[in-house]
Amino acid sequence: GATVFLYYKYLPSGEWGRKALALPGVQAIRVKPVTQVRGREMVHMAHVADLLRLQALRDMGGIYMDLDVITLRPFTPLMQEHSFVMGQEGPRGVYGLCNAVMLSAPGAGFVKLWLQHFGEAFDPAIWSMHSVKLPSILGHLYPHHLTQVHDRAFFYPLWDKIDHMFAGHGDTFPENFAMHLWESLSWDKYINRLSEEYILNVDNNFNNAVRRFLA
Repeated sequence: GATVFLYYKYLPSGEWGRKALALPGVQAIRVKPVTQVRGREMVHMAHVADLLRLQALRDMGGIYMDLDVITLRPFTPLMQEHSFVMGQEGPRGVYGLCNAVMLSAPGAGFVKLWLQHFGEAFDPAIWSMHSVKLPSILGHLYPHHLTQVHDRAFFYPLWDKIDHMFAGHGDTFPENFAMHLWESLSWDKYINRLSEEYILNVDNNFNNAVRRFLA
């Protein structure tokens, strides 16, 4: 079976954190992440994690997913003969390539290129330059190192359609391998109220898609 590596600086707490750490195949790895690049401080933990995930994929390979990503279908078709896979954010990648889901072979050429240019692209004033815009630019320059999948593979509904995900009806997400919940935008209105009882008994697109994992 697969091993899930959970990288952390502070160990998750609470009921669900304990349950997750107790699952078979979950291995927690404590890290002391890099917090500076080219003399510039990475104040936001999200930016620190942007770098850490690339280092882990370079060293170990595998599948990286944010904690607010739900898998709906096996990734197997995406893992064959591709050294690095990313999903487009928005139709035809209009916003770039989102780093919330990435598939990588160990030592993949694309992740090495990304790390090589990470420091020069990092700007704390431009939130996604190093994490979403840069891989899109590198993908155009080095297309043989990267496989891009369409926006519906991982990132539909997009962050501007959160209401459709959590309050809409009639969508079975037939093209999704995974679903990104955009937690920073959806927590207060939707995710904060999720519970097993709510998912099992309330009808909406999200609950209908994930209910089978609880039944």
